[in-house]
Amino acid sequence: MTFILGDDTSHHLLSLYKLISSCKDEPKIKHNGYIGHKSDSFFSVVIPTYNRADILPGTIKSVLDQTYQKFEIIIVDNGSTDNTFDVVKSLDDSRIRYFFQHGSGSPASPRNKGIVESHGDWVAFLDSDDHWHPEKLAQVADAVAEQSCELVSHYQQVQNSKGVNISLMGFHNSSEISYRSLLLTENSFATSSVAINRKFANRHSLLFNEAENYFAVEDYDLWLRILASGGRASVIPVVLGINQESEGHLGTLDLFFCNLAHLHNDHVWKIQQFTASKKALEKRLLAALMLRRAMTEIRSNNYRQMLSELFQAVMKSPLEPIRYMFYRISQRMESYLRRTS
Repeated sequence: MTFILGDDTSHHLLSLYKLISSCKDEPKIKHNGYIGHKSDSFFSVVIPTYNRADILPGTIKSVLDQTYQKFEIIIVDNGSTDNTFDVVKSLDDSRIRYFFQHGSGSPASPRNKGIVESHGDWVAFLDSDDHWHPEKLAQVADAVAEQSCELVSHYQQVQNSKGVNISLMGFHNSSEISYRSLLLTENSFATSSVAINRKFANRHSLLFNEAENYFAVEDYDLWLRILASGGRASVIPVVLGINQESEGHLGTLDLFFCNLAHLHNDHVWKIQQFTASKKALEKRLLAALMLRRAMTEIRSNNYRQMLSELFQAVMKSPLEPIRYMFYRISQRMESYLRRTS
């Protein structure tokens, strides 16, 4: 019996082989004293926040401590009722600009406000509970000077509420990032790792989608639309930030998967142009979503529901579980190799 795994599975295996071959010679990057930079790019750092006066100073400090100092900080307060304004005012730094707006319930609106108010060549996003390593902007400045791209990202260390490292985000081979590959896998770009070219975004009217049915997937949608508009993406294969794990509950996960399905539907029928077989693509993406749901059921020890989701995924697209398995294995292996190389 012969299994034809398809181009996507072969792609994951080839990427893994390239990674294993390259890790031996890849220099380790130190997280202190990165000095050199080859770019004069000016960055607008957009920080949306809501009632996080207690932890916001630490996030801002991680920007102020950057070795690359050509930036402004735009803080968009999404209707806080605590003393966020007083905390920001006490920092007394002319590079910090503060905007208040009535709460929208979504980070899309304050991020868009930040983009509109920005003056930089690049807009870099940072959530108010995340942090950057000191050389983050220096490395991004070098990357955009050396490569033609409109979106640049890097690896992020994900930590739980106790500060324990639990995973890494952001694995991609820059030569292989495309609208198709990102749509067919999942969003591995942490928002706090992404910077976008402001002129490109303005030229194509690219902002976060503020619709209710895009909540929690508005970032993924923007990255996809940047690539669909002809933008190119580059990933710095170095951990340059810390992402705080979301404390999601069942209701939040249900909303996320519901909105992800809506995003898939919009992109399949309205945006993507890489295949005319839209119904087949819709089934494949739905199967992939069911597999992701199955993984969450395993973590909740809900094995009956996991089997149900897995069965439905196989019925929708029989080969998708195999593709998904290879994708997950390659991601885990890549994470391990990056941490041990």
